[in-house]
Amino acid sequence: MTESVIRIHPAIGIARVGNSKEAFIGPEIPGLYPSVTSYRDARGYLKRQAARFRLFNYDGKVPQELTLSTVKSIEWTVHLRNTKAAAPRFSGVLRTKSTLRNSQVKDRRLLILDARPQTISGPNAEVESACPTFMGRPFPTPLKLCTLRTDSKGRLLVLGGHGHAGSLTGAGLEETHGNDFANHDGWYDDTSDGCVEAVVTLRNNTKIRARPAWVIVAPPKYAPRLQSITTLYDTLYQKAIDDRLQPDPFRRGKRNRFQPSFRNDVYPILRRASELRWVFSRMAVGHEDQISIPRARRDPLYRRHIFSQFRKPSDSPKRSGSGLGLMPYIWSDLYPHPVNGTVTRHQYNILQAWADGQFVDDWAADAPRKICTPQALDRAALEACVGAAFYPGIECSFHMRDKFRYTEMFRLNPKSLRPGDITAQMSIPWQSDFVDCSDGDVPYVWWPAQRPINVLTDDKERSYPTVRWARGFSGERNDLSALGMIRYWHRLGLIEKREQRFIETSRVE
Repeated sequence: MTESVIRIHPAIGIARVGNSKEAFIGPEIPGLYPSVTSYRDARGYLKRQAARFRLFNYDGKVPQELTLSTVKSIEWTVHLRNTKAAAPRFSGVLRTKSTLRNSQVKDRRLLILDARPQTISGPNAEVESACPTFMGRPFPTPLKLCTLRTDSKGRLLVLGGHGHAGSLTGAGLEETHGNDFANHDGWYDDTSDGCVEAVVTLRNNTKIRARPAWVIVAPPKYAPRLQSITTLYDTLYQKAIDDRLQPDPFRRGKRNRFQPSFRNDVYPILRRASELRWVFSRMAVGHEDQISIPRARRDPLYRRHIFSQFRKPSDSPKRSGSGLGLMPYIWSDLYPHPVNGTVTRHQYNILQAWADGQFVDDWAADAPRKICTPQALDRAALEACVGAAFYPGIECSFHMRDKFRYTEMFRLNPKSLRPGDITAQMSIPWQSDFVDCSDGDVPYVWWPAQRPINVLTDDKERSYPTVRWARGFSGERNDLSALGMIRYWHRLGLIEKREQRFIETSRVE
């Protein structure tokens, strides 16, 4: 096999469960999002989000995408697993040891849902994989964990499960002794993760193995255009700096001091903080109600005021940040200690440079062209994910930041982990976390950009009052129970942007 100069992008792809047979493709260019209308099929079922993977040749100065029109063949191999039931119980970043889930099961292989390595090649192909048993008991219908497809150019699309969760042993969610919001013995769901590999055969029959990627099959993202203040992209960018896979632009001693772009670096943080008030009413306190772009560019006092609202991050996720600011108005990994989280150190440096007037005011410049580059694919996939707090998170846990190793920025080292390791610490089933991690843990919140709390239902309504996003389907005002979430998760509303507001749409009553 020839030495690889071919990489798979995105380096980490994100698929999401849905109860429809149809699918839509997740974000591929930062700032461009699938239309909310594309999330449901004609029957109102929630579509699965497909992660699309592409191949790029790095031989030249500019990476070039490889497709079936430029190479002889492309053979993809994907191995997805769900190892939640066999993993240690989730107990948080402060507890280094934990007992096992389903500790009474001696043969741990019975607890793993394994789609087995699946290979696909050629244009417009499809391969599916299902698991026949769990804990030694057969599913009434085999549990579909993986669907692979290729498009007309040979690119890979990875689809996960249909959002099924349950117990084949009759275990309950509340009454089973020793269970909590994230650890339910006897239960399964059909989220997963695994490695994505490819072998490319060139026109001269030379075979090249591409540098592999990873795929995570996660719960739905109900507010597609909203982002967490710290995204998974931000967290893993900081990880790359800490691991010296990426130079720190703010490193002391550099001759030319780095000045962040207002458009690309500063404004996204401010926008995310401001927009979260549309899905969590208490964020109207402490978060700036509406960012004034002219003042943010030209008013030093305004910049200092906004910057003072952000807490300063520490040098370790196991230590609290400092300062009295209320942004971000989310929990830290140190829960249940009553302290809100922080942005990453790199994000904080961006904000500090902006507050000091050391930034490039490029707001009026022409927006860069929206093109599908390797960097755009990596960023778009990760910016749609939660980067804090990891308790345990939505797409992945703190192990993504603190435990797993990377060969280059955003690219996991496949020798350091196995399929199923990334999602192993996530809540089982994921729906129980969606119930418990609403706004009951006062005073802060968890992940309203993925799982909204309070929403507007009328696009003519300019402010509160709001309704509960997770309200029941028989006129109840209260949130769904855990069993209700398992039953009705696919009917809950999606959050759509209309002019300057975000409202709930597409709820299936």
